[in-house]
Amino acid sequence: MTTLVEGEPEPGPLAGLDTAVIDRLSLTGVRFTPSIAEAEHEVASGRAEAAFLVRPPTIDQIEAVALAGEKMPEKSTYFFPKLTSGLLFSPFDE
Repeated sequence: MTTLVEGEPEPGPLAGLDTAVIDRLSLTGVRFTPSIAEAEHEVASGRAEAAFLVRPPTIDQIEAVALAGEKMPEKSTYFFPKLTSGLLFSPFDE
């Protein structure tokens, strides 16, 4: 097995998150695309040196991180459809 990241793995519930592993790589110039085809094309054309396909976290992983009092890595979750802005900030009893 090839080790991609040196050092100790992320402790606790973050250990199983693909995005936590990618964060430890300290990469610069990273871009995001939701399209696998676009990622493949960017590498094949030479515009990108590598592509990382990251699995979305499961609900159980998100819950474990929350129960441990941790924060999810940036850009590790994507929910669709998006909630209307302000919906969660308005009291329901008004």
